[in-house]
Amino acid sequence: MKSATAFGVLALAASVAAHEHQHAKFHQRGLETNNDNCKVTYSTVTSYGEWGLVPASSAPVPSSSSSSAAAKTSSTSTSSSTSTSTSTSTSTSSSTSTSTSTSTSTSTSTSSPPPPPPTTTTSTTAPPPTTSSSAANTDAVAYGYKAAVTTSEAPAAAAPASSAQNSPSTQSSSSGSSGSISANGDKWAFCYTPYTSSGDCKTADQVSSDIASLKGKGFTTIRTYANDCSGLANIGSACRANKMSMLVGIDINASGIGSYTDKQVADTITWGQSNWDIVSMVIVGNEDIFRGWVSASGLAGLITDVKTKFKAAGYTGPVTTTEPLNVIEQYGSTLCPVVDVIGANIHPFFDVTVLAPVAGVFVKSQLSDLAGVCNNQKEAYILETGWPSGGSSNGLAVPGTQNQVDAINNIMSNVGGKAAIFSYTNDMWKDPGQWGVEQHWGCASLFQ
Repeated sequence: MKSATAFGVLALAASVAAHEHQHAKFHQRGLETNNDNCKVTYSTVTSYGEWGLVPASSAPVPSSSSSSAAAKTSSTSTSSSTSTSTSTSTSTSSSTSTSTSTSTSTSTSTSSPPPPPPTTTTSTTAPPPTTSSSAANTDAVAYGYKAAVTTSEAPAAAAPASSAQNSPSTQSSSSGSSGSISANGDKWAFCYTPYTSSGDCKTADQVSSDIASLKGKGFTTIRTYANDCSGLANIGSACRANKMSMLVGIDINASGIGSYTDKQVADTITWGQSNWDIVSMVIVGNEDIFRGWVSASGLAGLITDVKTKFKAAGYTGPVTTTEPLNVIEQYGSTLCPVVDVIGANIHPFFDVTVLAPVAGVFVKSQLSDLAGVCNNQKEAYILETGWPSGGSSNGLAVPGTQNQVDAINNIMSNVGGKAAIFSYTNDMWKDPGQWGVEQHWGCASLFQ
């Protein structure tokens, strides 16, 4: 990791409290109600790079070159989220363009109730949430989190236009009967879960409509997390109809590697034997070392087992996993030998030094670090990245509607061709989390 800047040194001198991070594993609905699974104690404060410390008025912003903008700027927009609370944080950000936005959130450290019952009968009820009584604690600064610096306003900056020329090129990493990894200029993948805003399963028609809309916006690939809600069947059918590829997730839950994961593997093989041609990558787990649900050696063993079984079933594409970059760096010697490509979830909001307009510059730097973990011998991909539209500030990282536009534009122009954007829509069934942001990552509507 990069050396600490003066900002990081000053932050280290401050009292660093134990924070509760709830972004990990929020993508599968059955895990969102148990805050005790998400306790993280931070004992290290590190500042990555210089970009977050540069005022927006002078920060280097990638120049626009020709292709259509990644996100459209609203003339006036307001995003708000509310949960029971004793503290309120208000953040407002404005762009040098004519656009403005206000984001207000009220958050609490108490856990929110489970998703409310469905209001219609058109959706299939999802399986009950799985919970765990043990808390997973880690001392690693998993996302490059720092001691929070109180601020409520980000310096103004114009949103850069998306540029395919600035985006790292993608290469085909699979052959035979499996799908290939390919991007449409600076647009590659979108993270998608088949849940309604209340947390119930979407119908096949709803899923089909969602996937078709992402195809219309220029994306080529959909990332999934688990097999619930008939996800493989419904998402797979929609991807096939729209000539899109899939990054198929194999889920691990709080019980670790066992019967639940075995069923995920078996069900994916059954489905995949007639669908490998649309699968461009298999992702085993999602931040499970970070969560404390599996050891690095255990995950490596599972990846090896999945590769063997999937190859026997006809899959010839890459298999990998994903964790925060810090975890990948810590356990690279264990993971690099077993993965075909190296992936990480890189969320610039969780670094207190990162301003929204240069979020993509930060992510690009982290992508370079990710490739270096395996000595640049494995193709590197960002398997989650984005910016929240609502919630409370995390130092210089300020959520908000316009800040989300600025951040995603900068991400797309810097790394769009190698990044899975998180996420399709806001997820109001989630617990608000540490900064009240977990419900507000939806951004598909920003793309034209």
